[in-house]
Amino acid sequence: MLAALLITLALAEAPDEVPVIDVSSFADDLVVLDDGEGHLVAFRASAPRDQVWFGDADELYLLQTFSSSANGEDTWSVTARDFRASTRMTSVARRDGEYTMDCAGNSKALTPLSSAAALKVARKATFHEHRWRRNAVGAWRDEWGVYYFVDRATGDDHDVDHHVYIGWKEQILRAPLKLIASDSLGRVYSAGNGTRRLVITRDEARYVQSDERRVLHSLDLISDGPFLYTDLGVYGAEPHGTPCDVLPLKAP
Repeated sequence: MLAALLITLALAEAPDEVPVIDVSSFADDLVVLDDGEGHLVAFRASAPRDQVWFGDADELYLLQTFSSSANGEDTWSVTARDFRASTRMTSVARRDGEYTMDCAGNSKALTPLSSAAALKVARKATFHEHRWRRNAVGAWRDEWGVYYFVDRATGDDHDVDHHVYIGWKEQILRAPLKLIASDSLGRVYSAGNGTRRLVITRDEARYVQSDERRVLHSLDLISDGPFLYTDLGVYGAEPHGTPCDVLPLKAP
């Protein structure tokens, strides 16, 4: 039964094109840091905590910053989201004139490029909005070891862009299920003919295919986040555009 289901699953879609940000008006103000291996961090010298990008000399992506702090000009930090990390976050900081980037407590020193080199990067590289465009809505597993995962576009608060994935670990694929109901009782995702449905209520979750019903057990999006965004296989090895792309995801 499951094999037949998997044969009809749709392949996962490639990520949407990431919008570009024009930095030409403040190119002279950009500070660019290098980790010594070609990975770059960039920000405005006049407003270091407002926008921070990570990438390389060709492509840099805006971090999804959710908090920042400062103590004078020589000490500041910005913290951004990365759900793959055991801490669910990554950061860039300046302390006593020294720069670092961090993922899950694993830090690496950064060295400022010269003004001329930084300007060259600002003029040559493409600066984007945040690279990661989808976030988990929920995840479940049945007693056969099959996972059921739902995500939606970042910033989608209206249930218009949900994707459903079904399958075993590392074999999970996009399923042709659409959100057909969302209310105070929960959500229902269904194939066009209604013979396959993922039903989520306040009390339970179940997958229905013809006459078969499977009880689903909910995973925790926080504690299971690193697994859901990596080893489960929905997103493969797709970079997220943060320092966690090149630093360990687990705390030391």
